[in-house]
Amino acid sequence: MAGDRERCLQAGMDDYLAKPLRPDELDRVLGRRLGLGPHAEASAALVDEARLRTLRVDYAEIAGQLASLFTDGTPALLDEIETAHADGDDDALRRAAHKLKGSCQNVGATFMATLAGSIELGQTADDTVDELRGAFAPTSEALHAVLGKA
Repeated sequence: MAGDRERCLQAGMDDYLAKPLRPDELDRVLGRRLGLGPHAEASAALVDEARLRTLRVDYAEIAGQLASLFTDGTPALLDEIETAHADGDDDALRRAAHKLKGSCQNVGATFMATLAGSIELGQTADDTVDELRGAFAPTSEALHAVLGKA
């Protein structure tokens, strides 16, 4: 109804989504709520649901392990990216971003793969590195929610 959004926000709600929910609006609000920054609005989702379905069906016996490998291995790659960025070592930065991008693509972590890809191409800004770090926890949670825990 007209004015519902304004009344809800004035009453103290954090945000407002009208039914029927639209995926692009939901992604925008979730990105803002999760602190994923400006790339979140351009991103369709944190993960590729079709890729996750394929992993869950075709590799059911190891799907949870794949999610755990991503969760366990990614922090070290994020550290490499942050260190190389802070040191101004563009070659190390691109190598680490390339490794992370591949890992993300393997498990369907599309949003993080996009960010890592932009860093690999030399489109690095402080906020992109921060955004990548901030996207890790919700991405990991999304992967484990669909693929399970090892």
